[in-house]
Amino acid sequence: MDMLTDVAMDQQESHGEESVAVSGMEAIHDMMLDFARLDRELSCFAQVVHQLTAEANRQPPDALFSLAQRVEQSFVEQKAALPDTELHNHQKMVTFLESVTLPQEAENVEEDEDVVVAPSQVNFTCPLTQVDMENPMRNKVCPVVGCTNTNVTEAHLVPDHLLRRKIQRHNSQKV
Repeated sequence: MDMLTDVAMDQQESHGEESVAVSGMEAIHDMMLDFARLDRELSCFAQVVHQLTAEANRQPPDALFSLAQRVEQSFVEQKAALPDTELHNHQKMVTFLESVTLPQEAENVEEDEDVVVAPSQVNFTCPLTQVDMENPMRNKVCPVVGCTNTNVTEAHLVPDHLLRRKIQRHNSQKV
């Protein structure tokens, strides 16, 4: 799924808002929804297998003969009950939408002729390890840089695809 996000960002950078890029972005969006659906179904299947295997272990050995059939039946029932409306809330889908729509929003800002903006230099060194970042993360709870929130856990961190793309572009220009 991360590869699709990279492809979408490449397409957005190279084509801007041309009609080819828009139709390509729609196709990638649909692929991301398919991946989210498959990931959800895989999780559902694993849950069904775990649940029915645990039940089969408490039953007589003859119950194992019908285990595959029961897993298939239970999986079909649970899969049918899963709503497609929650696919947009899948973590990878949310990250994809944030990565692709943020650069477009930045381009739509009106330019002020009286304001001159000098190019800024971005530091790609990790503030903790002092090593060049490769897979940067951001805090989804408090995205403000320098936030005084000290209760940050690993669950609060999500991949920062935009910064990763900037690092990749910067590294490719150095070579």
